[in-house]
Amino acid sequence: MRPVAATPIAFVHAMVLAYEKYGRDPRAALRQAQITPELLRRRDGRITAAQMETISGLAMQELDDEALGWFSRRLPSGSYGMLCRASLSSPTLGVALKRWCRHHRLLTEDIIYRLTVRDGVAALELVEARAASGADDNARPRIEQFARGGTADPGACPGDDDDLVLD
Repeated sequence: MRPVAATPIAFVHAMVLAYEKYGRDPRAALRQAQITPELLRRRDGRITAAQMETISGLAMQELDDEALGWFSRRLPSGSYGMLCRASLSSPTLGVALKRWCRHHRLLTEDIIYRLTVRDGVAALELVEARAASGADDNARPRIEQFARGGTADPGACPGDDDDLVLD
């Protein structure tokens, strides 16, 4: 079975901007991920999951920034792993999410995560406290559109489970 190219090239554009922000050359990483200059120029271009894994992994490693230039400061390698480990011992999913939201502020205040639970329904809100650095006017709306348009029902989440304990 041939891999499906489903990830919008806008994600790669954002990574190229991160390379530019840090004064680094993305060409070797793009070659290793098999992303051609022609594909990068196509506004409707898409890459496979394997290409996304390769380019994002290389970019995070080479730039030592797990946020890939989107925040006002770098998130060094291991930042998100630390958040995961801090949440793993949580007795419930709700406690884990609350910890993640609280601890993420230790890394950056550029975005704020807010967890609310009403009538047994949890919502995780992402609030942009400071405009993303390096995000150009073209790449950002495409990334946001893709993030919002992943499913027909914006409230749907694959793997939803009615008996998850959130409190």
